[in-house]
Amino acid sequence: MIRTLAAATAVAATLLAPAPAIAAPTGAAVVAAPIHVAVPRVPADANGVPLERCGPATDGRKVETEDAVGGRHRFTCHHRRNLIGPDEWVWLEILAM
Repeated sequence: MIRTLAAATAVAATLLAPAPAIAAPTGAAVVAAPIHVAVPRVPADANGVPLERCGPATDGRKVETEDAVGGRHRFTCHHRRNLIGPDEWVWLEILAM
């Protein structure tokens, strides 16, 4: 049992303090290579929107398409919950950051 306010404050400060950071290696900087995940390429219309139907079976699926001028696009099948009317699934384009 903690008997003094000073001891209680010290215990609380110890418990609430952030964890110490892990030290980086002292040698050369370590650069992590990006992990590329294979995304299937599917047929698309002239604007690059997938012709494949987006629905419950493909919810969350990511695909890559090509538009009429050769531009590449990535889409994901997204479940949209509507307040009025039935739910629907739509292709949403994944924009690069």
